[in-house]
Amino acid sequence: MKKIIFALCAIPCLCLCAENTTTETQEETVQTTDNKFNLAAKQLAGSYIPNEFLNDPEYLGCIESVKQRWETLLTNSLGHVKAWAETNISPHITDANTVFYPFGGPDIAYAMQFFPQADTYVLLGLEPIGSFAHIEKNLSRKETFKAVDTAISAYLDKGFFITSEMMTQLSNRDVRGCVYLLLLQLSKLGYKILSVEDISINCDGNEVQRGNGELDALKMKCAKDGVTKTVYYLRIDFSKATKLPHIFNFMHSKKFVTLIKSASYALHNKEFSKVRAFILDNSQAVLQDDTGIPFYFFDSKWEKYPFGVYTQPTLPVFERFRQQTLSDFFAQNDPKPISFKIGYGFYQNRPNLLLAIPKERKLLQEVSKLSYENMGKGCNCGQKKTIVIKRSEQAAVGYATSVYKKSFRITVERKNGQPAIARVELVK
Repeated sequence: MKKIIFALCAIPCLCLCAENTTTETQEETVQTTDNKFNLAAKQLAGSYIPNEFLNDPEYLGCIESVKQRWETLLTNSLGHVKAWAETNISPHITDANTVFYPFGGPDIAYAMQFFPQADTYVLLGLEPIGSFAHIEKNLSRKETFKAVDTAISAYLDKGFFITSEMMTQLSNRDVRGCVYLLLLQLSKLGYKILSVEDISINCDGNEVQRGNGELDALKMKCAKDGVTKTVYYLRIDFSKATKLPHIFNFMHSKKFVTLIKSASYALHNKEFSKVRAFILDNSQAVLQDDTGIPFYFFDSKWEKYPFGVYTQPTLPVFERFRQQTLSDFFAQNDPKPISFKIGYGFYQNRPNLLLAIPKERKLLQEVSKLSYENMGKGCNCGQKKTIVIKRSEQAAVGYATSVYKKSFRITVERKNGQPAIARVELVK
């Protein structure tokens, strides 16, 4: 729901010609080595050009337009995110395997760069989903590539999608749905598309066949360097409660971190209170800019890490959402720098991010990494606390010990004489 009220001008396709370097034999080779999903993604991304378009300046101009904008986005922002996140974000998050990205629309690129270790990405937005069948019908029409260039131009220029524009740009004969832009980004990031499925999520949170009044979704599998990832896109209006159980139940089985950026300050409004509460109650961590959850919700039960600069919203239209407490927190806590442009302050180059982790989950993560040498005698955790563990079970291959400390169950296991590992879980 990245809503910015003002309109952006569509940038026209560049009319550039390319040399005829692809032969019929090469095209046949591409078609036999790629499945239909990956071949379509490569064509949308411009890394595969069918013979009939090799000398079409209008088609090639659109491909070149997207290519140049993508390279500019990499230079200014996207290309720096992964290294920055691995230094500043990843060390704090050790056990989440899913990224929950409400209000993200089809922005899979930033989700993957911020959390490259995840194996599942769940993107949600108001933009229409579309289907792969529609793509197959339109790949032979150069008008489709003009429409793709227009639909993705704001994202490549600013790093976020504008929902009010996307609703029309992704709902026409030439381009229908986020599936076009998801495939393009994944291919640009070097992923091979393995499958694209039209599914639905029922009220129990289970995947079912498309239809029957359930929550419609797109499910894609992709692979890179031998690692397979799953991407979901679900179309939902969070201000309406009818389909919220579908989302909440779908996510409950997952250990997830939440990503929020350029979200129009929707979570500041009371009609989004259920979504806000769900995120706060269930996230392993929250990474957001100031457009996300109001800062005062992250009370003393949260560890908080500021990055960048925050004094006020960067766009005047959102001035009413200024947060003095957030400004004070940034001023008093020496934020680490952000080495790239991101969010509504893309052109002002005043990015801000906040990483918030529940202290209980932070403790679980830290204790889970500890190794214990002297089982049965107590041990010093290196955290200025001593956990005394009594051996309750022993066998030839090792032993397992469990004790309870307030709301935590600590289990210690040793096998084959190796240093024992302590694992901690929250007991509700």
